[in-house]
Amino acid sequence: MINTERNRALLTDLFAALGREGWGEVFLAALRDDVVFNAMGRSPIAGHYEGKRVYSEEVLAKLHDRLFVRPTLVVDKIIVDGDMASVRFHSTGGDQISAYYNCNAKVHFGNKLVA
Repeated sequence: MINTERNRALLTDLFAALGREGWGEVFLAALRDDVVFNAMGRSPIAGHYEGKRVYSEEVLAKLHDRLFVRPTLVVDKIIVDGDMASVRFHSTGGDQISAYYNCNAKVHFGNKLVA
């Protein structure tokens, strides 16, 4: 139960910061170096990425190149059970169509997101 509440607080704080500051250094700081990221669908960032450096260069760089106006991130629900978590959120505004997303993550010892 302690991990659940600690991880819920961690993700609540992280996604609040992302809503204010965007998907940059704040998000990268929360990732382990060996993070695994899977983006489903047909977007320019769809694919499988392994490692924080790869994520930064191949996902964040593409997003920053495409988004001239940063959309606002709005968290809809955070579900946490121990070290496993799911965050449902959507974006509004910006220069892209608003969309819904789901971030599933494992929070590793040391408060870093693994996958």
